[in-house]
Amino acid sequence: MSILADTRVSRRSLLAGAGAFGLASMVNPKVSWSSDGPILKVRSYADIQTLDPCFRLAAPEGDITSVIFAGLVVTTPGDSWGWRPMAAETIKQLDPLTVAFQLRDNIGFTDGYGQMTAEDVKFSIERIADPANKSPYSGDWATLKEVEVKDKLSGLIHLKQAFAPLWTSTLPTPSGTILSKRAITELGGKMGVKPVAQSGPYILKEWLPKQRTVLV
Repeated sequence: MSILADTRVSRRSLLAGAGAFGLASMVNPKVSWSSDGPILKVRSYADIQTLDPCFRLAAPEGDITSVIFAGLVVTTPGDSWGWRPMAAETIKQLDPLTVAFQLRDNIGFTDGYGQMTAEDVKFSIERIADPANKSPYSGDWATLKEVEVKDKLSGLIHLKQAFAPLWTSTLPTPSGTILSKRAITELGGKMGVKPVAQSGPYILKEWLPKQRTVLV
């Protein structure tokens, strides 16, 4: 079982506009970029306060959560907007209110949290949508009815009404990242600045407040 090493974006793709560090940060004048061989350095305008996608407060946090936690899909690099499957083996809109997904069978969480399952997808999406959690990004899933688990690796996302931004500003963003249900439950329902059960193409190696964040 592996995390998503094969979806790792290249330094060239990042500089060209890939989704590994969010578009909002890339166009922000307070963000600067430099490269030194295989190392990409990004100077951000703010430090992280949480790495929980449900409660992220600013673009720099979204930039990091997007690459340490896998989503069903990920944005593609280039000048035009697009997406491709990430944790999903297949994903398809069956009708305006239904999206079917099948997870890859080799996506694992770090820290011994095992394989990513459809239950984790249901938990992660419904957690952001639930008004009781008061997520700043609950609007990304405002039209969600429920996520139906079909079996261990497949399910259906049911919407209450058609939602055009689903494939642009929801699924390929931190609001579409999948967390380990067991890990978040063991943490008491909320993650802080120390990520647990990572699954993305990068892993957080080091964070020194107001100094640096290192991903490998």
